[in-house]
Parts: sequence; C-alpha cells; structure tokens
Amino acid sequence: MKSESLVRLTDRLTGIAQGGLTLFADCRDEIGTIAAENGREKSGVGTP
Repeated sequence: MKSESLVRLTDRLTGIAQGGLTLFADCRDEIGTIAAENGREKSGVGTP
C-alpha cells in the first residue's frame, strides 16, 4: 500500500519535472536568442 502511493508520487514529480524542464528549455532558447541579438549590437560585429 505504502510503496504504491510512493510510486504514484514519484510519477507525478517526474511529470512535473519534465514539464518544468521543457518550459525551462523553451525560455532558455528565447533568452539565448535575445542575448545573441543584443550581444551582436553591443559588440559592433558587422559594422565597419
């Protein structure tokens, strides 16, 4: 009985963690894109 609820809890936490990681990866991609664009402007790459 106790181990069954533990398995369910673990499954739930795993699902939450995977959802969080997916969200984090999406946010990181967005931030990386924005940072790359800002970095290019600030460093002056591409300007003579």
